[in-house]
Parts: sequence; structure tokens; C-alpha cells
Amino acid sequence: MAQKQLLYIDGWLVPKLTKYEVAYNRLWADDSGRDMAGNNKATLIGIYPKLQIEVGSFTKSEMSEFLKRANKAELSVTWYDAEGMKKRENISYYINDFTISLKGNGNYKPFSFNLIPNKKRVL
Repeated sequence: MAQKQLLYIDGWLVPKLTKYEVAYNRLWADDSGRDMAGNNKATLIGIYPKLQIEVGSFTKSEMSEFLKRANKAELSVTWYDAEGMKKRENISYYINDFTISLKGNGNYKPFSFNLIPNKKRVL
């Protein structure tokens, strides 16, 4: 898969993307549900786009650059959003737990991680 400029973490272009998915997660208020007539009524608090990412085998230097960013409480993430056909700039995210594994040649095996927004999406 050719590298596309889809994802930057703290200004660093994430290399070797093999999977790039956006989950448009919705958060509903606790007053949401169906009334006695069976009609749905709900209050949407916001949409929180989670980025589901897989990357190919990283070199030692690529892994070092990734970990410098990933091991922080808050990340500035720029990502491609097909809904607006534009990049969403500098949105605050964090990375969930992830596991890396060393290959025999000193590089790292492909791995996956999720970028989870700290705040709801603003249109």
C-alpha cells in the first residue's frame, strides 16, 4: 500500500499505514431511549471520531519517533476526514494501550492502535 498523507501525530507523518478506519462514535445523554408510544427520543452529546490504525513493520528509528509521541497523555492529531473532504487539524487525542514486538532482524512487527478523541468533534 502506497503511503498516503492521512495521519500526523504531533506533526510526524505516520509511515507504513496498512489500515486507516474512522469510527464515528456517538455519545448519547442518559435521557435517551423510547417513550411509551415506542418513539425514540434522544439527546446527542457529540460525535467522537476514533481512528483505528494498523501500521507495517517499523524500523528502530520509526519506532523511536512513534513512541516519543505515543507515550504522552495528549497528542495533537491531524487526520483525513472523508465527510468534509479535508484534514481535521490539531485535534486533541490519546492512544489506547498497544503492544509492540521485536523481529529477529532488529525491526518491529506490524501493530495496531486506536486514537481516541478527548473532546467531541466540532463541525
